Amino acid sequence: MSSLSYEVLKYLEGLSFGTEGVNLFNGFQPDKPDNCVTIYDVQAPPLDESDCLAVDNLGIQILVRDTAYETASQICLNIHKSLVGFSGELVIGGYNISYFQCKDDSPHSIGKDSTNRNEWTGFYQVRTMSNGDLFRL
Repeated sequence: MSSLSYEVLKYLEGLSFGTEGVNLFNGFQPDKPDNCVTIYDVQAPPLDESDCLAVDNLGIQILVRDTAYETASQICLNIHKSLVGFSGELVIGGYNISYFQCKDDSPHSIGKDSTNRNEWTGFYQVRTMSNGDLFRL
């Protein structure tokens, strides 16, 4: 199974938010292009029910960079609307997602990067069903 961040990338690519390796990236953000979206796997707090049920809580960060503040904001908000509340599989055979939810105060501006490009970000917790857990229900 691929990483959740890669599955989110493929899902967003299918929704026309970009093209992998051109303006849609997984796990790293190159210096170019100026306008792009990057998806990262991040830590999320464990769920209480993970002690006995086959569920996990995974974390995702979406980072949108654009030369125009309003464009970065709109792309980040559109991605947010496409993900929050999602349930099912982002890709065929991928993670079985119970729900995507906002973490903290997402999405929001984090200012400009070192070359004066605008950045917006969103953090999400993703509840998934685990596979292959012999000790959990």
